[in-house]
Amino acid sequence: MLFNVLLILVITFMPLKNEIVEKNYEHVFVGKEIRENVEKQLNVKSSLQTIYGNLTGYGPDCVGCSGRTASGYDVKNTIYYNDREFGKIRIVASDPSIPIGSIVKITGLRGNDPFFAIVLDRGGDVGYGRLTLFDLLYPSESSTESHGIQKVRFDIYRYGY
Repeated sequence: MLFNVLLILVITFMPLKNEIVEKNYEHVFVGKEIRENVEKQLNVKSSLQTIYGNLTGYGPDCVGCSGRTASGYDVKNTIYYNDREFGKIRIVASDPSIPIGSIVKITGLRGNDPFFAIVLDRGGDVGYGRLTLFDLLYPSESSTESHGIQKVRFDIYRYGY
């Protein structure tokens, strides 16, 4: 209990670095996993690069997809990756110029708070000069229909592992 009181005092009076944590502080005390994620994200430095561009969605069952990402990660039953630095985060495909293992914060996705994702895949129509810069993994191709193409902000926090 003393740790929780100290943590809320530190979070309340400590200025946030580039608004990394944009949730209400009450979420800090929901559980150990959430508290640890908040603590990790508070220690994140500012973004390395900011890019504005299109975000689309895809499923592991899309035409030409095998259920494994370009990095070899099995996504048949998950859209998340457990990163040792950023915790449980979403998976995206990106242009080959952005290395596998890169961490991206996505802001402006309709109906979502800003969130972190990891580049674990490549896409046929993903990249600079193409339809979209990043492709967000969904549970299935049919679940991407309401997503469409959205213009969002991408902040890169880590290049590669």
